[in-house]
Amino acid sequence: MGDRKRNIDFMKDLLSIYNGQENKSGFRKEQISLIQELLALDYLNDSSFSFNKGGGEIWACAMTGEYPLTAKGREYIEMGWYRSLQQSGKYQLARDIAAFIGAAIGIIISIINIISK
Repeated sequence: MGDRKRNIDFMKDLLSIYNGQENKSGFRKEQISLIQELLALDYLNDSSFSFNKGGGEIWACAMTGEYPLTAKGREYIEMGWYRSLQQSGKYQLARDIAAFIGAAIGIIISIINIISK
């Protein structure tokens, strides 16, 4: 959940910059890496960022003034923690294991009931 909170906090910061509530001229290296990660996940609009590259490496990034979030990014910010948990693989695995255990217990109880009669 730490990555989700980090992503959402950063995306909200980007919205603050876009809305003029925060003045920022550039981003640090770790923020540039996060921007690239969020762009790859299609949470950010790639045309809202300008990257300066040199020697095969990105050394600066700035916002172009376009709205920074995609529809998928907006949905990600507005998604509640429970819905986020439901989409995680760990939740689905735990749910499937619990369903299997419940079914196995039901079968065992049915067999015991048949044998005891």
